Amino acid sequence: MYKLQIGCVTLLLFIFIMFGLMKKKKSRMHTLFGIILSVGILEIIFDIVTVYTVNHLETVSPLLNTIVHRIFLWLMILYMCLVYVYCVALVEEKRKARLGISKLAVTVLLIATLGVVFLPLYYVETPITNYSFGPVVFVTYGSAAVYIIIALWMVIKYWKILEYKQKTALLIAIITQILVLLYQAAVPTALITSFAIAIVGVGLFLSVESPD
Repeated sequence: MYKLQIGCVTLLLFIFIMFGLMKKKKSRMHTLFGIILSVGILEIIFDIVTVYTVNHLETVSPLLNTIVHRIFLWLMILYMCLVYVYCVALVEEKRKARLGISKLAVTVLLIATLGVVFLPLYYVETPITNYSFGPVVFVTYGSAAVYIIIALWMVIKYWKILEYKQKTALLIAIITQILVLLYQAAVPTALITSFAIAIVGVGLFLSVESPD
């Protein structure tokens, strides 16, 4: 049950170590990628925790269960937001001009944060695995969709000024997020969000942050 998450977090930890050892000039992009990796690793750790707590409802404190689930969902929203911010930063670096973060992105993050804290959260029990459900989950998926759309728009709008490997990395990251989001929404018992996080981390490292 935890094999996918453990494999993904191990991979990101390896990338985090390699990234930290790279002799590369510190930049805004460099710092932002480090933050994305850190949030991704933390999110997968909480994914592992929530998989355990949601499948042990009879022994785990309801308060603890809801806290770790809400943190996990908020980290997911934050991660998607950071990927969008990374797209903006990359375009800014190429244009040598500041674009700024869209008001929509900031507004979504604020509203989603309030939703994660205050909206109801339920659990569905199945023979395969239990999973979280309810308004707070819908807000998470909705927020993720918004960030995917505006990130994709950034890539399309500034397609000509981005290097081939950068465009490829961002498209792979965005398409992977779309496919995983759709599949996870259609099959709630899949629990594969960690896969998208790992693919995004690997893709950005190899094609954007790599010293080559």
